[in-house]
Amino acid sequence: MSSTALFSSSLFWGITGATGLCLGFPNAFAHVPPMVLLYPLALTQIAFAAPGIGAAFRRGWLCAILAHILVLYWVAIPLQRVGQLHWVMAGVCALFVATILASSGAIFSAIAATLRKESPLRTALTLGLAWYLLEILYSFVAGFPWMSLPAAFAPWPIALQGAWIMGSDALSGSMAALAVLLFLSSRYPSARIAWPLLLCLLLLPGIIRFYLYLPPREAAAQDVTVIFVEGNVDQNEKWDPAFQRNSVDTYLRLTEEALEKYRNNSLQEQNPADITSSATVPSNNGEPSLPLVIWPETATPFHFQSHEEHTPRILSYIREKGFPLILGSPAYTKSEGNTEIFNRAYLLSEQGKLLSFYDKQYLVPFGEYLPTWLDFPVLRPLLQGVGIYSRGKSEMPLYWRDIAIGMLICYEAVFPELAQKRVANGANILLDISNDGWFGESFAPEQHLYLTVLRAIEQNRWLLRGTNTGISAVIDAQGRLHAPGGRNKAQALIAKAQTSSLKSPYHYVAPYLPYVATVLFFFLFLTRRRTITYSNR
Repeated sequence: MSSTALFSSSLFWGITGATGLCLGFPNAFAHVPPMVLLYPLALTQIAFAAPGIGAAFRRGWLCAILAHILVLYWVAIPLQRVGQLHWVMAGVCALFVATILASSGAIFSAIAATLRKESPLRTALTLGLAWYLLEILYSFVAGFPWMSLPAAFAPWPIALQGAWIMGSDALSGSMAALAVLLFLSSRYPSARIAWPLLLCLLLLPGIIRFYLYLPPREAAAQDVTVIFVEGNVDQNEKWDPAFQRNSVDTYLRLTEEALEKYRNNSLQEQNPADITSSATVPSNNGEPSLPLVIWPETATPFHFQSHEEHTPRILSYIREKGFPLILGSPAYTKSEGNTEIFNRAYLLSEQGKLLSFYDKQYLVPFGEYLPTWLDFPVLRPLLQGVGIYSRGKSEMPLYWRDIAIGMLICYEAVFPELAQKRVANGANILLDISNDGWFGESFAPEQHLYLTVLRAIEQNRWLLRGTNTGISAVIDAQGRLHAPGGRNKAQALIAKAQTSSLKSPYHYVAPYLPYVATVLFFFLFLTRRRTITYSNR
């Protein structure tokens, strides 16, 4: 095969696009964020080289399957380690998930194949809108919006500030449009001018927010000191009653060590690059308050609301030391003979009194419930003996003094609409508690963290992230990471954050963007011109 034929082959571009997406996200080789643009670029090239729409659909799907496998390989890990499936069966299940999600790439390529005779600007705009709408659709239908292009750029927050205006989904569509223009620039001169202009537009919000305009501190803003406690409790042991005491002992010990460090004024020594040296801590009757301590999702692997041994120990320790605590625990309610189980976050006062709680609303398939059509005995070990969870009903913040904490538990942090609702209900800071111990040494925790960064930018809110095995961090409203912890070791981290009451432009336009994008997409698609051909130059 000649070099020209190889360069134009679907196989070459399928491998290139999948590799680009893999290298754009955290991986074991080299994390190069702009490489993710090769994925929509390759899908477009595959579509334009295909003999028809059906071929574009099939070839795009194969490229997308390979890309999803390379990025989401870790789906097999909890199936094998926690669900105790044979590694072959776990791999088959992971392949099934990748195949379903990859159908979005197939649809994108099929749409691109219908635009081969359109002008480059119209093609890029139409495909950018298609990418945006497909992300929203698959988030709603498949419930797994994991591989959003902007998440790859989390280490480069200047590239993400467009999410402050239009949200991460629309920013992802804009990045896809940029990739399409890069592809078309080899065929059409106008695209060579258009892609640098679009790139500048995408970077402009970041340049403004980081360099040209530094907003003054809000008069109502408060500084919040937090302690993240990471128990690093093994997922295969935590639900065994024999290990419950050890788990509680670990969290109490780490909390005691962190409180002692805080009392010794060692915050700056532990986090020398942390923010605002002028930060103050909320006070209670003139006495300095201890930090808000955060234990992660299901930190207590028992029903905290009723456990006769361990719950009194925790409450007694809180009253003795005088600190507020947010902790994750399974919970239940009983009514008319029916029992519902919830994934809950409790907020406890310095006196050990329950102030409020939040029940997780968006449940993880296979980890917190089994879809009816896949409720097989072989998959039930993934539920870890807790049972099938029910969806929470309240979206209101947890209030600690004047701080309104918008709660997100684990996987909820990848959904823009959930953070949108928390802020709409008055949250002036966001908190995500998570347990990424399911995923071993894979790169799933890094991917999860990077997706969470987008929620802070979209809503102009600082976001606290406390985990069991890492990565815990504070994320500011511009998406910058502060005091990130390590992984897979028992530790406690002390950090500072700020509240905010100002809403982002995206918060106001978010309800309308999908409708506007849908109308515009169908207008462009249904009225497309069919007579323009590309120059071979």
